[in-house]
Amino acid sequence: MRRKYAELSIVADVLQQIICTIKIRRAPTKHDNIDFRPIITRASNILLLSVVTADKGYESEEYYLFVIEDLHALSVIPTRSEHI
Repeated sequence: MRRKYAELSIVADVLQQIICTIKIRRAPTKHDNIDFRPIITRASNILLLSVVTADKGYESEEYYLFVIEDLHALSVIPTRSEHI
């Protein structure tokens, strides 16, 4: 039997210390990567984003291009390290 828990995705302006949007999902039903584009888009409607920072779980070409081309912001998402 799988244990259920809550996953929290949050977008905040760290300079002004304002929480822009949050998404709470009951897990482990879906991965929180599906929330990246909607919550970043909602935050960009609230304020101008100049830098988007996320953990390496969100590292993908699609998200990188979305931040750079659509939002015209700097993407700071570390790459996953490959152990050889």
